[in-house]
Amino acid sequence: MNDAATAFFKKYPTPYNLGLLDGGYYSYGAPYGFPIYNIKAKSYDLADYTNAVFDYTDESFKAKYGQYPIVMAKFNLLKKIFSEIGVIF
Repeated sequence: MNDAATAFFKKYPTPYNLGLLDGGYYSYGAPYGFPIYNIKAKSYDLADYTNAVFDYTDESFKAKYGQYPIVMAKFNLLKKIFSEIGVIF
């Protein structure tokens, strides 16, 4: 199991690489054992992104998460959905 976890963490070195924002996971690893992401429920992910849409400007969000394509795609998609239902930012 440790070999599989190590390979996974090489591909996804941070939870941001998986598309998770701050607070959407718990991370374990050295010195407490093998690395693991304990991901919260999807409702937390939606809440984290909904809060981000209203808490960040596009520029500040991109400055913090711009190097993570999945994070940016989820943020932009949710912002588009809100815009389409009439929310003005």
